[in-house]
Amino acid sequence: MLRFPNLPVFLLCLAAPVAAVNADTKLVLGQEGGNHTFKVKNGRILIQQLGEGVAPQTIVYDQEKREMVLIDHSDKSFIRLEAAKLEKMANKLGDTLNQIDDRLEGLGGQQKAFRGLLQGAMAQVDMSAQEEAMKEYKMRPTKSRIHIWECDVLDRKSEGKRDATFYLVDPAVLQIPEEDVATLMSLETFTNDLLSSLPAGESIRAAVGPPDMYFPEGKIPVRTITYKGDEKVTNQLREISVEAFEDTDFVVPEGYSTKALPF
Repeated sequence: MLRFPNLPVFLLCLAAPVAAVNADTKLVLGQEGGNHTFKVKNGRILIQQLGEGVAPQTIVYDQEKREMVLIDHSDKSFIRLEAAKLEKMANKLGDTLNQIDDRLEGLGGQQKAFRGLLQGAMAQVDMSAQEEAMKEYKMRPTKSRIHIWECDVLDRKSEGKRDATFYLVDPAVLQIPEEDVATLMSLETFTNDLLSSLPAGESIRAAVGPPDMYFPEGKIPVRTITYKGDEKVTNQLREISVEAFEDTDFVVPEGYSTKALPF
C-alpha cells in the first residue's frame, strides 16, 4: 500500500510492484477533511466519499453497461443513470422544443408556459457546453516535482483567468493496470460528455467525484489545484493500494428502492 505524503514509507513500498495478478486497484484522492475512494474492479468503479459531515452515499459506475448508480444509504434509495436512456432523453428534449416552435402560432397559455420551461432547460445545457468550450489548456514548458515524481503541469483558464492546475504523471509510473486506467477514463467521458448534455447534469457531475476529475492525454493527476476567487483548494493522490474487492461491493443492497431522475 502506498500512502502520501509519508515519503520514506512510500519509497520503501515503491520497490515492490503495486499491480498484481487478479488484484483490484484502490485510489484515494482528496484534501484535508475529506477524501474520495475509488475502487476499480473488472470495468466497474465504486466511489465513496469519506469525511466529517459527508452524506452516506456511494456511486457505482459500470463501463460495459454504460451506467451509473447513485446510492443514498440514509433513506435506502438509489437513482440509476443509463447512458442510452439519457441520450434518448436529451434528444427528445430538443425534438420537443423544435416541434413546439413549428406550431408557435397555435400555442395556448399552458403550452407557452411549457415551452418556456423547455427553453430554460436547454439554455442550461447550452451554457454548460459553452463554458466548457471556452476553457483554455496550456502545458507549462518545465516540470514540477511532487514527492518523488517529475510532473507535467497543465494550467486551465476560464474567461482568461486560471481556474485549475493539474500535476500529471503517466499511469505506468504509479503502476496502475492498463484496464483500470481505461475504466477511469471512461468514467470521465461519462460524467463530462454525457451529463453535461442534460439539465441538472452539473449537479450530478459534482457529486460523482473530486473536483475536476480530468485525465489529459491519459495521464493521472497526482495533485489538482482549483481556484475560485481568492480561494484555493488542493486535492491530491493520498493512497494507492492493491486489494481484492467482492463483486457484491458493486451492487445496490437488497431492500433499496429506486428514485426518479432529478430532471
